[in-house]
Amino acid sequence: MPAHPPLNIFHLTAGAVLGGVTRYICDLSTGIRQTGRHRVLAAGSHGPWQGLMTDAGIEWIDLPLDGGPVALWRSARAIADLVRERKIDLIHCHFRRPVLAARLARLLGGPKVPLIYTLHLAPLPLKGIMGLLSDFGDWVIAPSEEGRKWIASTGRVAPDHIRCVPHGVCADSWPVPTDVQRDQARRHFGIDDGRPVATFVGRFEGVKNEDWVLDLAEECRRLDLKSSFLICGDGPRLSEIKSRIERGGLREMVQLLGYIDPKEVYHASDLLLLPSRIEGFGYAAAEAACCGVAVLRTRTTGWQETVQDGVTGRVVDIDRDAFVRTAIEMLGNRREFRRMGANGARMVREHLTLTQQVANTLDVYRRAIAGRANRPS
Repeated sequence: MPAHPPLNIFHLTAGAVLGGVTRYICDLSTGIRQTGRHRVLAAGSHGPWQGLMTDAGIEWIDLPLDGGPVALWRSARAIADLVRERKIDLIHCHFRRPVLAARLARLLGGPKVPLIYTLHLAPLPLKGIMGLLSDFGDWVIAPSEEGRKWIASTGRVAPDHIRCVPHGVCADSWPVPTDVQRDQARRHFGIDDGRPVATFVGRFEGVKNEDWVLDLAEECRRLDLKSSFLICGDGPRLSEIKSRIERGGLREMVQLLGYIDPKEVYHASDLLLLPSRIEGFGYAAAEAACCGVAVLRTRTTGWQETVQDGVTGRVVDIDRDAFVRTAIEMLGNRREFRRMGANGARMVREHLTLTQQVANTLDVYRRAIAGRANRPS
């Protein structure tokens, strides 16, 4: 018999879109289902990563949770019915609009199950209408200590209803390559010499500062620093990135790979570049470090959890010149990559495991359910 009864968990998201939120739901759900007879349901708008939900054993329901007021009302009515019919124990929300829909579902007569909100991006805009409509649920999961402080101070959530739970990765999914595997991965991308390889993994949407990677490539060319760049991802700025690579004559140095499983990319790499203007955690930093790759990232939310400055990588302010300058220094001193990579792989396996994330998240769930049950009706 399990120590705790199985839970019926309902995730609400804007949609099955490319990015860390979908990955978070899939990885967390997979880990949770492996701990017992828990059932997981998810809802949101149809998206390109919906297949990942199915592969993770998550039942998916299409709801227009990224729409306007009418769509929100329709979603709320559906949520109220689903919570009642499926005997849902809690709702786990991943954007502010789904929280509003879940609140509205209560007003429409839906069962008053706890609402959990994960802070996937910080800081969030809270001015004007966004501030008035922001609802962070009954409990907040903050993936970083910096995020926890922000949601308590600026988001005005009671500190005793916030839990810092860093994202975890499964080390079996992100192994450190052997020298043979590393050479094979580099040859797969046509890199058969000893030049350093720097990688970007993420969405092309401006806030990731993906242009800085191309700025770095141009600077390496100017300095005659032989290096290769692997860019893995997709997003609304894809055509702009393609155009700049062509105009700048960077095809010899830069490979634009589209969205692919990044494991082989990490195995071919010496350095992960994460130049974002805003982050919630930085999944790619944890994945790359798990594979033994040094990380250079900006000082955005999650940096303290994913990089030990000078030990597993480097951290710089959100400044283009500082980022490019530090990257040049790192690419010119390849002896440090193995040391930093080994330290990073060890750090992730000690502090950022999916097992730890699942256990801590289930603890939040049970505390929220117990708190709701103990409230006077």
